[in-house]
Amino acid sequence: MTGLRLVAADTSLDSAGRARKRDSVLRVYKLTPTVLESAASRLAARPEHAVELLRAIDQSFAKAGNKSGTPSTPSVVPHTPAAAPTSKKPSL
Repeated sequence: MTGLRLVAADTSLDSAGRARKRDSVLRVYKLTPTVLESAASRLAARPEHAVELLRAIDQSFAKAGNKSGTPSTPSVVPHTPAAAPTSKKPSL
């Protein structure tokens, strides 16, 4: 979700460029609009968890924005599960 937020915030892209980058992010994570809608429906049933998840996305978005100094589209790195998580992170 952070990758999608970064694409949306990238003012250097026109609508076609945003669409290509958005599709690229979705492909990297093997997501479809249907899968995202399904996740949104599940989150709607658990609003407390949804708020927690959105806060985590906002924090990740802010960190990514601070690293570059200027808005740009980062390279997308697919999520790989860690051997042992150091802290509990919200999940869908």
